Amino acid sequence: MVRRCVVSGCSNTANDELNISIHSFPTDVKRQRTWEKNVQNTRAKWSVKNPRTTYICSAHFLPDDFEEGPIWMVGSGIDVTRKRILKPSAVPTLFPTPSQIHQGTGDFATATPPAKRHRSAYFEKREKTQVLDSHFPK
Repeated sequence: MVRRCVVSGCSNTANDELNISIHSFPTDVKRQRTWEKNVQNTRAKWSVKNPRTTYICSAHFLPDDFEEGPIWMVGSGIDVTRKRILKPSAVPTLFPTPSQIHQGTGDFATATPPAKRHRSAYFEKREKTQVLDSHFPK
């Protein structure tokens, strides 16, 4: 399952090239409500159903909301990466304006489009059977 940002007008997923990370909602009820109210500025009447499976991307946080994590050795030890960690006090405050959402401009224009849904194998098989049955009646 792809982790996708819940903010309206943003469909970001984790992307190392664009330095976008995905963060789950806090389980602390007070902090969760604060995050939820901020997201509701872009999505009226929206609410968190499960904080562990509800995500918001790093584009909605200030640079000061992150701290540098430990250094991770990748591969043979030559590649080094540092994971950004969201501070416990961080609150999402950067949201696209309605005009940015409509025009696809601003920092949120780099949002990845939602993946196309593929028809289920069952649906495709049923459709093929219907076509064959219409051409070759039993």
